[in-house]
Amino acid sequence: KKFCSKMNSLEIFLNIALSKNKFTILVVEKKKIIFFKEQELLNHGKKIIHENFDEILRKLILEIEAKFKISLNKINLMIEQEILESVDATIKKNFENKKIDKKSVEYLIQDLRFQVIKSNPEKQFIHILIRKCFVDNDEYNTVPIGENCKVFSVEISFIYIPKKFLESLEFFLKKNQLDIKRIISTNYAKSLLNKDTENLGSAAVAATEDINLKEVNIFKKNRVKYGFFERIFRIFV
Repeated sequence: KKFCSKMNSLEIFLNIALSKNKFTILVVEKKKIIFFKEQELLNHGKKIIHENFDEILRKLILEIEAKFKISLNKINLMIEQEILESVDATIKKNFENKKIDKKSVEYLIQDLRFQVIKSNPEKQFIHILIRKCFVDNDEYNTVPIGENCKVFSVEISFIYIPKKFLESLEFFLKKNQLDIKRIISTNYAKSLLNKDTENLGSAAVAATEDINLKEVNIFKKNRVKYGFFERIFRIFV
C-alpha cells in the first residue's frame, strides 16, 4: 500500500468484544470520532476470529481508505473482555534510609515484569499499573520520588489477554497488511472515564491521551521520541 500523509492525523481503533460476538472499528481525528461501525460475527463456539471476521474487516478497511483517502496500515487494537484479567504482584527494596530515586524504581518494575512474564508464557501483558506503594509503614497512591526510606515496596497489576487469541487476530490483520500500533484493554480504557461517559468512543479517545499517571509505559528499545503525555516511568523491551 502507498503511504498517505493524512494517516498521521488519524487514529484507527479496532475493538473486539469477546463476549458479544462483535467488533467495532472507529476512526478518531483530534479526539473526535469521525467514523464508527459495529459488526456482528458468526459464533463458532468460543472461536469468533475466523474467515467471517476476515471478510468483514477487509470490506471495512476498503471503505475507510476510500472515505478518508488514506492507506491504512496501522491500527490500535482494543480487546473487550467480560472481566478485566490481571496478575497482581509486589516487589520491595531496602533503600537504607536513602532517597527513593526514579531509576531504582524503574529497575524494580522491570525486574518484576520479567518475573511475571517468565511465569506466565501464555499471557500477553498489555498494561502495567501501579496500584499502591509503601514507604516503611506509610501507604502512597503514587511513587514518592525523593522521599527517604528504609524499605520501599510497590504493588503492581499486569493486565493481560490470552496470547493465543492475540496470535489468531494478528494472523488476519497481517493478511490485510495491518500492523498493531498498540494493544488496549477496553475495560481498562473505560475505567479512566466518568461513569456518565462510559462508552466505546470515549474510551478510544481516552486511550490516546495516556491520562493515567499510574500506568507504566512500555516502549520499544529503538524508540527515541516520546509522546506529549509523558508518564513517570519508561520501561524498555
